[in-house]
Amino acid sequence: MIAEVKQLETDPAYKVEAVIQRYRSHPSYPLFFGQRTLEAVLVHMPQELQGEIRQRVYDSISRSVNEGCEDANRQIRQTRSHFGLPQAAGVVFILNDRIRILSPNVLGARIEQQLHKRAVDGTDRFPEIAYVCVCSWAHFVRGSDGTPAHPILILEGPAAKAYPRASENLDYILHAWSLHANAYLLDVEKRHGHSLRITKARSPKQQRRRYEGRMPGASSTESSVIFRNWATKNC
Repeated sequence: MIAEVKQLETDPAYKVEAVIQRYRSHPSYPLFFGQRTLEAVLVHMPQELQGEIRQRVYDSISRSVNEGCEDANRQIRQTRSHFGLPQAAGVVFILNDRIRILSPNVLGARIEQQLHKRAVDGTDRFPEIAYVCVCSWAHFVRGSDGTPAHPILILEGPAAKAYPRASENLDYILHAWSLHANAYLLDVEKRHGHSLRITKARSPKQQRRRYEGRMPGASSTESSVIFRNWATKNC
């Protein structure tokens, strides 16, 4: 596996104000004092304008994801060529420690859009990427038992089918990490952005029994997942 790690460092929150500034002269723009959330401002504006502003904000704050995917795809290709690793799957890890405006929903949607893009000749734009794993320590989600946990998004890329063992290797890494960090993994599955299923993870003892002595590349007993979320909570 070739792992490319990207750390989100620049907070794009200031770009929201820049987008909103264009609409301050609109007759429906509300007059208020103090601070308001974006939705509290948009609720006073026409429906079509709300959609336009949301799209502008979304495009503005998530633009860095486009560049990250381009860089990762190129660097995976160069690494594979340089070290002669034709069978190594390319996996991109995106780390978000503190940028709250880049929520898991925003990052997941933008990355999924990028992974489905095509080049002019009809081929995949990012053919080197098998999976993208987003670890967002800046956010919390609720587990099935109501416990807050950090979300980890896993999105399938164009190269996933060419490297069938990549999913298993990634699962192995996450479970090994969870044992090291003394954390649970909560399986939250989401397909095509519609349904959401939360299943409480195995206990640490069960996780350890399943993965002890098992090396990546062993035969998988789990089916392939197109879009999977993971969440962690301290034991």
